[in-house]
Amino acid sequence: MGDGRVLAALIGIVGILIKQFWDGYYNNKKNKKLLKEQKVQFDRTQNNLLSKLMYEEIKDKKLVVEKKLSEFYYPMKNYLRRSKSAYTIFTSNKPEEYRTLEHLLDKEKLFNNEKIELSDNDKVLLKRIFFIGEEIENLISEKCHLIFDDSEFMGTYIPSEGYEDYNYPNDESLISMTQNHLSFIRDAFYGELSEDLERFKLYVYPRELNSRITAKIDELENKVKSFELQMEQFKDSIK
Repeated sequence: MGDGRVLAALIGIVGILIKQFWDGYYNNKKNKKLLKEQKVQFDRTQNNLLSKLMYEEIKDKKLVVEKKLSEFYYPMKNYLRRSKSAYTIFTSNKPEEYRTLEHLLDKEKLFNNEKIELSDNDKVLLKRIFFIGEEIENLISEKCHLIFDDSEFMGTYIPSEGYEDYNYPNDESLISMTQNHLSFIRDAFYGELSEDLERFKLYVYPRELNSRITAKIDELENKVKSFELQMEQFKDSIK
């Protein structure tokens, strides 16, 4: 009888131990699953936050590029196109090597052994070019801060291949050379600068400006497209 009670007690104890073990195992497994789900949720939240931050960073970069295009490069290209059109008409009856600034500084200078006399129409065309030049100067003065990091315009100008055929001032940027040219040629036309050709002849129009503006617009437009593609990818991960 005593042995039966002992056996029953042992069985009861074993049952309790088994239940405790099973409860512990089950709770441990449940806790691990909960921790795993919490980690997945945490990682998802972190990734979502990171994606949002990346999205906003790319968006800001895109806005900077778009501002450069809309407020500086597009207007500049339009002004240059108009100026080039008028200048093409102006030089259509002049020698190929004709340089307007050199001529205005020295009326006796020969181009292809020919002395140039400006007609009334020539003067009208030049005044139109000067007016556009003033618009360019205003654009540069008001908006050049947008392109301070564009070294091809704000850094020291080094002519690209195909544009080394003329001497330009040392240690000047393409933008500063353009500004100086526009003011000097206008002053020479109105007689405020005369003779002294050697001092000012370096400030002829930097012909590479037009092609560099066009190339820069292409580069920035491609950047905008790239940013848009990146933003689309991040959009999917932050929904």
